[in-house]
Amino acid sequence: MSGFSTDWLRLREPFDKAARAIAMPALGLDQHVQSWQQKASSGVVQMVDLGCGSGANFRALAPHLGPAQHWRLYDHDPALLAAVPAAISDWTIQTQQGHVDVESGQGGKRIHVQCPQFSATIALHCVDLARHLSSVSLTGVHLVTGSALLDLVSQDWLSALVAQAQLNHTAMLFALSVDGRTTWSPVDQQDERVHDLFTQHQNRNKGFGPALGMHAVPTVLRQLTQAGYLVRQSQSDWLMQGVQGIQGVGDQAMLLALIDGIKDAAIEQSPSEQNMLMDWALRRKHAIAACELRVGHVDFLAKWPPSSQV
Repeated sequence: MSGFSTDWLRLREPFDKAARAIAMPALGLDQHVQSWQQKASSGVVQMVDLGCGSGANFRALAPHLGPAQHWRLYDHDPALLAAVPAAISDWTIQTQQGHVDVESGQGGKRIHVQCPQFSATIALHCVDLARHLSSVSLTGVHLVTGSALLDLVSQDWLSALVAQAQLNHTAMLFALSVDGRTTWSPVDQQDERVHDLFTQHQNRNKGFGPALGMHAVPTVLRQLTQAGYLVRQSQSDWLMQGVQGIQGVGDQAMLLALIDGIKDAAIEQSPSEQNMLMDWALRRKHAIAACELRVGHVDFLAKWPPSSQV
């Protein structure tokens, strides 16, 4: 399974947050929380977060999921899991006016978050989801969720996840899956070729089998509809601007990271075009102050029909 650094996750989080803020109202998540609370044991809503990284998905969703929550966070990377307690503690103190306690036991670390609007317990699990998805129980789970994950997985892996969710009537919310739209301004003559190579690279095996890339959301929505789910979706695009972006100088840092990432992936896909790709990246960097980049993503929420609830 492919890995990501904490530096990259930290760099992208403000852009993820801005994108999800646009998508969240369209998904109507808040409308379902009360029904989950009514069905939950002791009113505690149960969540499973797949590919949790440093806990950004928890930080994005927890304020919307009711006063009492329990989360199980799964990732294959021990270094990312080790970063979760500090990242959640900083976020809780700085943005939620709350506090965090961390316990260490035989089952691993357990995090207790107490905020004025909600409380949550978080259990961390180091699991290779590419090989051991079946070890993640969804029994009694109200919502299985993930961010920037589904475009990395294969159709077979996705089918297995949908089958597990269907068996337990578990809602699914997945954010920030790429949909193939990438728009640069101003346009460079090689943008289209670079994009083609990068898209091809996205379909390489990322540890789960042949990756779905931009086909992930259409594939999972078809599977969920066939399984009987009701689905809402919304665009959740990144937008970066060299001068007046959401992060100012931070936008340029994100743009530089993406230019290098796209260039490196495209060279890996087509080594014979390395010179062209290096020149493209150099031109992009020289013009970064005037650059704007939109990267298309999609979020979706799938719920089991109320008349079919158990």
